[in-house]
Amino acid sequence: MTDLGAAVVGCRAVAPLHARGFVRADGARLVAVCDRDPEAASTLAGEFGVDAVTDYEQILRRDDIQIVSLVTPDELHAPMAIAAAQAGKHVLVEKPFAMTLAELDTMVAAAESAGVTMMCAQSLRYRPKLRAIRDAIRAGRIGRPVFARMSSPSSPFWTPEKWAQGGYDAKRGPEWLLMHNGMHQFDYLSMLFESSISEVYTVSHPGQDWLRVHEYVAVNMQFENGAYALSEENRIMQPPGHPFHCDFYIVGTEGTIDAGDRQTFSVCSYSQQGVDFPGAHITSWGAEEAFAGEVQAIVDAIRTGEEPDIPLAFTRQVLKGLRAACQSFASGRNVDVAAFVEEGGSIA
Repeated sequence: MTDLGAAVVGCRAVAPLHARGFVRADGARLVAVCDRDPEAASTLAGEFGVDAVTDYEQILRRDDIQIVSLVTPDELHAPMAIAAAQAGKHVLVEKPFAMTLAELDTMVAAAESAGVTMMCAQSLRYRPKLRAIRDAIRAGRIGRPVFARMSSPSSPFWTPEKWAQGGYDAKRGPEWLLMHNGMHQFDYLSMLFESSISEVYTVSHPGQDWLRVHEYVAVNMQFENGAYALSEENRIMQPPGHPFHCDFYIVGTEGTIDAGDRQTFSVCSYSQQGVDFPGAHITSWGAEEAFAGEVQAIVDAIRTGEEPDIPLAFTRQVLKGLRAACQSFASGRNVDVAAFVEEGGSIA
């Protein structure tokens, strides 16, 4: 079978990792990158020796491109994914996939109508350490998981200058950190517990005076199978150079797994048999491996005709829990996810 021609659309942020993912993928090849900023497009294209394109419509018209990877601003995910599907392209969409459930449903309908594969990019679940935790739990190392705490503090990734330059004040509401980054943890925890989120309660803190976005968000969640979790996102009170990391703690009926990145980079398992180190030699993040993993997942699904590793129905349940958490963010009250009804939300 001929390799799938791929284009990365949006050349900033994690775009180089998407590009490297296609370079590494078995069954795909990177042929172009696209950004409306010519300098951004040419810089990334030069790194990989591929075409630099500034017109997205040109990408969609090219016969040598079968899959596009969208690394564009959140608000553009839905209209650009729909356009790609209508052009017969398979689509890998960066999280948060869509801004609303209405957008997601329209994206799914477009993919199904065109007969193309569409998948949410969730690099977190492909990171080597977090895959080791998943494998340990599926092997029954700690019995049935009943509680997890997942925390992602890091140094701020925005500045007043970048915020003003991007015009984000007109685009980003106070809940944006929860929407933009929270979907990673919502996806991973739902996968780990093998259950949908049933109830959420969100608390937050505004952080810096000049920034509309709340920089600390914590969501207490209950799952349909009775498990509980606490998901934290924090961007405040970290000095420059503070590393991005994820602390993870999960309790099961027969043991506990404790993982952290800042010192030992180990995954420790505690059970009746004593302490074990199933991930002791795994590096802290392994970002390139993670992005290569998600790219390979959608490439494999396209080539085999099977459902992708992260099905759209699963992503819809994750996004529903996330949107309910945003409603709790705004109201200060618990939200029943099954009864959650989203207000508004048309595609821009």
